[in-house]
Amino acid sequence: PQVRLLRNGKFLGDFALEDAKQRAREEGLNLILFRPRASPPVCVLARYSEFEQQQLQRERHNTSRSAAASTDTSQPFHFDPSLKVKVVQISAQCAEGDFSRKVQSARKFLQSGHRIEIIVFAKSGRKVHGASSVAGSSGKSDNEMDSVVTAAAAKGIPLSYSLDNPLLQRIDYIYAHLADVGRPFTLRSKVDTRQRQLVLKFWPA
Repeated sequence: PQVRLLRNGKFLGDFALEDAKQRAREEGLNLILFRPRASPPVCVLARYSEFEQQQLQRERHNTSRSAAASTDTSQPFHFDPSLKVKVVQISAQCAEGDFSRKVQSARKFLQSGHRIEIIVFAKSGRKVHGASSVAGSSGKSDNEMDSVVTAAAAKGIPLSYSLDNPLLQRIDYIYAHLADVGRPFTLRSKVDTRQRQLVLKFWPA
């Protein structure tokens, strides 16, 4: 597959995906899928930490604009206090099928009105078992990934899939697949993937 490559806001050209990955490795940068619905998909060469910081600044800007535009359309978090907080534990090394089932369990808890805490046990330096790049052979169709991005965008959750970091892919996947049934109490932009244990909190929508 072909991708359109950008760096520092400048167009570098269209490249085969493997060539783009090779260029990222040679330059010591991450290859980040920025606009998956474009044709061809748009990727950015950057350090993921710096790119994530830029997205955080953009998110803050958009949030402040939305707050200024309306003072009564935002809805507070709400939940039934009689329902216990449900905890879903996920190992970053679990197989793809197990990971999907865990996320589905989290969805069902939110749909039932429970608050949830997803604990992701991340161990750096090890490849996630059964995970592959979003643009590669992950087993998910382009249409499914498009729907993921669209659902997240509707909730104001910016996603940028890292093509060379399965943990970041899975974190983004969790936020995207819960966007229509819950609200993130732990903002995506606040998740520090350098920690060995990540706690992601969601409240029912």
